[in-house]
Amino acid sequence: MSKASDDELLKAVGAALHIWSLVEIELAFFFANLLDLDDHEKGHAIFGAIISFETRLAVCDRIVAMHELQPDEAEIWSKLSRRLSKFYKKRHELAHFTLDFERDDKSVIRPFFTTANWALDNPRHLDAKQIRDRTKAFYELRLALVWFRDVIVRSRMPLQAPHLPPLEEPALVTRLRELVAQNLEEHAKPRQ
Repeated sequence: MSKASDDELLKAVGAALHIWSLVEIELAFFFANLLDLDDHEKGHAIFGAIISFETRLAVCDRIVAMHELQPDEAEIWSKLSRRLSKFYKKRHELAHFTLDFERDDKSVIRPFFTTANWALDNPRHLDAKQIRDRTKAFYELRLALVWFRDVIVRSRMPLQAPHLPPLEEPALVTRLRELVAQNLEEHAKPRQ
């Protein structure tokens, strides 16, 4: 293990956790906008009192279900919510790790490392590239939340919406929209 390799790895972990923090901050802004309060500080106060990320996301899911969204947007939210939940678990792997090295002396982290998985000699590991890939995925989630917040805001302005420039979809939303379209096509096909 080299100090430079360790430093690169720890820097990647720090960057990933920073971006995840921005995801959680954006989810708080999303929640405050969902409530449609004149005072967003009240929304942030309520959201801040909820400690569990899973509960925060479940509350957002229920409030989104109350909004009159286009069917594809509701399904995009559903997929985005599931993805947020999945990557929250991946965030945990970055927050709870032990620094180690591979047989080729490449620095890695071992998520949730215990003596039990050490004894079995099969602990999982993540290298700097895998961590940077997660950081990119976290950033995509953040951009998707920003986009969805704008969708919610515009849904409350039906008279102004036609006069506003179209929202630019982030890449993740485009991919989710394509998945939604594929699912609709599959459900529309007659069963054989």
